Parts: sequence; C-alpha cells; structure tokens
Amino acid sequence: MPIKRGLVNAVGSNAATKLRSQRGWFYGVNNTDNYGFSAVAGGIRYNDYPGSVGTVWEPMGQFGFWWSTMEYDASGAYYWEMNYASKEVHRFHFHENPNWGVQIRQYKVNGLSVRCILRD
Repeated sequence: MPIKRGLVNAVGSNAATKLRSQRGWFYGVNNTDNYGFSAVAGGIRYNDYPGSVGTVWEPMGQFGFWWSTMEYDASGAYYWEMNYASKEVHRFHFHENPNWGVQIRQYKVNGLSVRCILRD
C-alpha cells in the first residue's frame, strides 16, 4: 500500500523529517525517522522528459516520490513527495504543466517508489 493521507496526518507537523531515513539524503538533512518508516530519496524515472530521448532519472538523494492509492484519471495518479529542502510531505497529481514552456505529461508510465505498510 502506498503512503496514505492518514499516515501523514497522524505524524503531524514536520512529517517528512519524522518519516525520512537518517541516511541517503543530500545536504546534511537532519532526519529523525521517529516511526521507522525510513523514507529514502529514491528520485523518479521519467519516460517522457521534455527534450530527452528515452528515460531520464531525477537525482536520488534529493527527492523521494511515492504513488498514492488514488487515481487522478485513467492515465494519471496522485503521488506523495518529500525533498531535502522541506520538513513536510507534499501530495500532488501528475498533469500537463504549461509553465515549463512545453506540455509535459507525467503519467503512470513514470517510475515512482512504492512503500508497503503492514496493517494490524
């Protein structure tokens, strides 16, 4: 099961700091991993990055992206993001972004992490 809103809400403020692994993040980020979630900055794999031919990887160590359980539509889904510069966990959906000067489609064909959570 990917990250759920309930987990982030239960952790409260500074959720990213409390869920990130103490290792594997750039720039000396002070993570506490209070809950043993050990979120790692695994980056992202884009299959259709603008101006590229083939697959492009965002740098590991700076960002972590995880699929949500919610679909946005048939080709896109919501996701969770943690980055080294923020203490919070952010929720987004993949969409076209005209602000980049090109229409970039980031859909389910891209590679994000999945984190399994055991339910009691």
